[in-house]
Amino acid sequence: MDITFAVDISHHQDKSLSLARTRADGCELAILKAGEGSSFVDPDFASNLQEARDAGQLIAAYWYQRANASAAQHVAKIKAVVPRDVAVIMDVEANGGNVVLTREILRLLQAEGYRTPFVYIPRWYWQQLGSPSLAGLPPLWSSRYPDNLVGTLSSEWSQVPASYWNGYGGAEVGLLQFTSSARIGGYAPLDASAFRGTRAQLAALIGGSAAPLTQETEDDDMAVQAKATCEPDGHGTLTGDDFVSVPCNGKGGLFIGTHYGRRVKILGVTGICDTGASPQYKEIKIANYIDPDKPGPVGLPSGIRTVSLRYAADHEFTAWCA
Repeated sequence: MDITFAVDISHHQDKSLSLARTRADGCELAILKAGEGSSFVDPDFASNLQEARDAGQLIAAYWYQRANASAAQHVAKIKAVVPRDVAVIMDVEANGGNVVLTREILRLLQAEGYRTPFVYIPRWYWQQLGSPSLAGLPPLWSSRYPDNLVGTLSSEWSQVPASYWNGYGGAEVGLLQFTSSARIGGYAPLDASAFRGTRAQLAALIGGSAAPLTQETEDDDMAVQAKATCEPDGHGTLTGDDFVSVPCNGKGGLFIGTHYGRRVKILGVTGICDTGASPQYKEIKIANYIDPDKPGPVGLPSGIRTVSLRYAADHEFTAWCA
């Protein structure tokens, strides 16, 4: 099953966090805190939004529901802060009031043209409210963690049992926050969530581009999509042989972004330098396999304009230089 990861952040994360690096580590969706109730606006929302757009991530804003504000007051403030092309996820937990308020906020948001793909109502708060019916609400963004130890995205995800996806209140879990202690893009701890589906399927709910990771640089370099050379066999056996050329324009690192649970077998990497009269070729040493939690970078010699990558893979993947 395809899994698409998400990271959610607010002003509580410091400026060393790079959303571009979280995307390189596999988080295709950035969920950004925008505000609370009828007055508070996250001071970093605007800058986080721009950074997520620049990184090419799918984007949603989450807004903390407050019991002391009406539905109309919530929506008026959301309209003043969140652009219409950004999906809104209501965050309903401590001091958030009941689901009657949630339903009215969602109705008004939808009437204003906002997408409301999920609603965050953790099981503990649902039970605190008396386990009301959640039927008719968007799919749940639920949370449950196997532990609180810091680990990579893949190591944290590997501990999640299937039972964490069980719904409640007559609603299904569409997005699962499975850790609050992930190390992503070199930053920890971070909240991370999983969506059972592809980026394209998530984009259909969230809005935004269904395209896989592409990254433009100042030199107009583009990430490239490499096709599969074989079908998955259930054992991870990789056969076939193909090439893909990755423009670098002097960038110092090669990245290879694979799907969760999949690997790319590297058969050879050659760097091509343009010297004017004729190109020079440099063999580049690289591990035999690339795993999803270690996309790179692979160090490149100076002056490389293009990398020729020979590989075997049972899925499409993306390669780029930065």
